Amino acid sequence: MSDQLLPDATRGERVRSAAATVGATLVVGIGATLVVGIGLFVYGVVTKQDILTTGTAVGFGSPGQYGPDRAQSWHGIAANSPTWVAPVSLGLVLLIAWLGSCRFGHGTPGDGFMSLTVRTTHGAPVPRWRNMLRTAMPLALFVAGLALGSVWVGVVLAALPWLTAFVRSDRRTVYDLVSGVRVGTNAPVKGDFEWKVDTSTRPSA
Repeated sequence: MSDQLLPDATRGERVRSAAATVGATLVVGIGATLVVGIGLFVYGVVTKQDILTTGTAVGFGSPGQYGPDRAQSWHGIAANSPTWVAPVSLGLVLLIAWLGSCRFGHGTPGDGFMSLTVRTTHGAPVPRWRNMLRTAMPLALFVAGLALGSVWVGVVLAALPWLTAFVRSDRRTVYDLVSGVRVGTNAPVKGDFEWKVDTSTRPSA
């Protein structure tokens, strides 16, 4: 089959695709956090008190039950465990979340949910490394925000490069431009569009 050239995805499709990808990444990240946490607990690296203290920090349980200072309780596990635990645990969670967000290089969950097709700018199939780069960039910016001390800074940093989708006619984000991909829609489109639909595989009348 020859390369398929599709019309560019609409802004609405891109927004819904991004929302689905963020949601799926959060679910994978939370699941990975639970698995890593259980593993650390099973092997005695962290204690029940560490888990309860950290749970209080994110809003589970009453503040006075495990300690009055929620801000300090975030550092409970890191302070009471070997120095390698915090960075290794965070690295594992981020790695799993990243692989889930790019589906091991097969495109984002949102692409699959919205039936979007990712191609190169010439319409050729996208190598896995391009999809992996495309999802690694926002995650890296989010982690940079965390390093600056705020989840919301990470959210803003990851979202800013996405805003070009609202001003460009092809709805490509900075992530798309850097990774050299273009997102097309499989939905029927009326009228003229930039990309041509490949009809070479249609049966003759």
